[in-house]
Formats: sequence, structure tokens, C-alpha cells
Amino acid sequence: MDEKASALTAAKMAAGFRAADMVQDDMVVGLGTGSTVFYTIERLAVRIREGLRISGIPTSYQTALRAREYGIPLTTLDDNPILDLAIDGADEVDPHLNLIKGRGAAHMREKCVASAAMQFIVVVDEQKVVPHLKAPVPVEVLPFAVLGHDPAPRIRLYSKDPGRGKKRRPGHLGQWEFYCRLFVQ
Repeated sequence: MDEKASALTAAKMAAGFRAADMVQDDMVVGLGTGSTVFYTIERLAVRIREGLRISGIPTSYQTALRAREYGIPLTTLDDNPILDLAIDGADEVDPHLNLIKGRGAAHMREKCVASAAMQFIVVVDEQKVVPHLKAPVPVEVLPFAVLGHDPAPRIRLYSKDPGRGKKRRPGHLGQWEFYCRLFVQ
């Protein structure tokens, strides 16, 4: 690993660990999705082994798998509709702390968990800080909200097979994406 990559990894780890150290006993914590939050989960696992008692609500299937692997007890928004804290990353952050989130394919779940939290912590490394937001803004269309409308949306199932579907975001059965055109004037 070159020096720049090592520095970036160290920054991600520091941000993730700092967020995990803000978690207190008996909290219900939203567990975000992404490379920086991976370090939050890693640190929470250590703290749980040391006696910390928490419940986590994952924002993605991948986060749920990782949290289980690390021994973090999980719960749901149905059982805990109010969270003490949610920790997640962002795709871009400007100097005014405006964010672009959701390009990692967990947008709706991230939004639901963040909205249910009393406090929301965004962990980012310096690579995500930009002078002006310019990344594409994710738009998620929920299937139950558009079915039966004309024109009908096109549906595409993500595939784990790199030769099919979107190569960038492997999914699992039942993960659907609706493609729509959004025009802003």
C-alpha cells in the first residue's frame, strides 16, 4: 500500500473509531453503510467485547452481515422506532456541511434510520470534503409508489454475476431498482 493510500485508510479508521467512541451503554444505534463506517463497526465490536451494551439497526444488507459477523446485536425500526444515535458516511460534504448521500445503494434505509435518530453523526475522510457539491444526486423510487402509473417504470434486478446487471453494486434477490428520468429546470 502506498503512502497516500495508507494515510487515507488511517483517516477513515480515525473517523470511524471516533464515532464509535461516542456510543454509550444501552443506546440503540443506526449503523450506516460504507468504507468509513466499517471502522465504526470494527471499534464497536471491540467495545462490546469490553462490556458495552447496545443494539444496532443496519442501513443495508451488507451492514447487517458485517455487524452479525462482528457480534453486534441487531434490532429493527419496528421494535425501536426512536434511535439514540445514527452513524453513517456521505459521498460529498461541502464547507457549509451540506451532504450528498445515497450513492452506495442503501439510500432509503439510510434515510429512514437517520430520520429516526435523536442524533446523526456523519463520518467522512478528507477525500469526501469538496468546495462545491457536484456528484450526481441519488433518486430512489419505491416500487409501491409507482406501480400502476403510466408510463410504467423499467425494472432491473441486480445480479451478483459480474457479467450481468450492474457490476458496481452487487445485490441480492429482491433488490430492485427503478430507472426513471429526472428533469430539473
